[in-house]
Amino acid sequence: MAKNRLIYGVVLLAMLVLLFIQEEPMTYFALYAVLILPPLSLLLTLVSRLHVEKRGAQRFLHLKDYFTVSDSLHPNNVTKGEAVQYKLYVKNNSFLPCIFAKARFRADSTALDVNDTEQYFSANPRGRRDVMFQIRAKYRGNYEVGVNTIVYYDFLGLFRFKQKLDKKLIFTVVPRIRPISFLPLDTTAHDLSIARNYIQDEDYSVISDLRQYQPTDSHRRIHWKASAKKSELISKNFGEMEQKSAVLYIDNTETTLPREDTMMEALVSALAYCHQNGYSIFLRYSGDEDSSFSTNFSSLYSEAANINFQECDPFDNRFNRFISLHMESLNLLLFVQNVTEDVISLVHTFQQYGNNAILFYFHDQTGADTLKKLRELNLICVDFYTLSC
Repeated sequence: MAKNRLIYGVVLLAMLVLLFIQEEPMTYFALYAVLILPPLSLLLTLVSRLHVEKRGAQRFLHLKDYFTVSDSLHPNNVTKGEAVQYKLYVKNNSFLPCIFAKARFRADSTALDVNDTEQYFSANPRGRRDVMFQIRAKYRGNYEVGVNTIVYYDFLGLFRFKQKLDKKLIFTVVPRIRPISFLPLDTTAHDLSIARNYIQDEDYSVISDLRQYQPTDSHRRIHWKASAKKSELISKNFGEMEQKSAVLYIDNTETTLPREDTMMEALVSALAYCHQNGYSIFLRYSGDEDSSFSTNFSSLYSEAANINFQECDPFDNRFNRFISLHMESLNLLLFVQNVTEDVISLVHTFQQYGNNAILFYFHDQTGADTLKKLRELNLICVDFYTLSC
């Protein structure tokens, strides 16, 4: 628009100079034509937007939107790093051609990469144009995207108009699964009775009988309906079976987006590894309710992908409560934001009860002194980026 106004100013100045040099009817005609074109162009643009609306017996004139707009997003559920195509369908409602217009795209610049935030287009009278934006997500999450405004100009490009668009679309980005070559879960052992992953567990689909609650019982044993009827805690006995199981415990305390994304990739990658190796998996995080062991990867992945990082109790306190309730042998994969002295002490205590604990650490969180102490205590710690292939 600035360029068009500059050109118009130069033409107008040239006409005035020409008139000063030579006063003739044609010179005056040219000057009047230059002067009348801008208001005429503006008037035509406004007239093209007039719409007659009937209300009862009366008719009213009002300005309608210059464009009729619809949009689509495909696909609307992607894995981090995959491209999403956002399309804007624009129909020109005017009997005048739209020489120049631009669509301004709105998105979270921190979490999304867009090929271009502004797309320029033109449209024939009563014609239609498709405008496309390509989006890539840097992190997992739910994102609102859409075109914020369409800016268009009159026929001469001297006057600017804005058409605001309120409708936004939401697409979901799930964490990426990185292949893991190996985790020290001891998947083979000659003596199943001493292998920490081949524990003598129970088939939770088969309840053999009910009995009074004992302090050493896990919360999974409690029969809540029977307990409510008898006004005391009642536990369930299950049929026994040999089963491989793993608990994946993540510290989902509110943190920075890059750290959250890294931890989520580590979680779902370890989840896929455990599932592929036949483990029954239990997801643990702040805010989970009535979770249990499962072998259904789709539901486990969906639950993991929707974990919210939020303000919650300190992780040390939550983990301390967890190990006090889970003294039975199991595999624990721990994803913590900070490997503190308290976390190291709790993991070491956890191993004293015969558990197999694997501590995932990340370079931006863990120093050399901490890693040295972990190795001195014979605690298994793995660097996720080194582990993934």
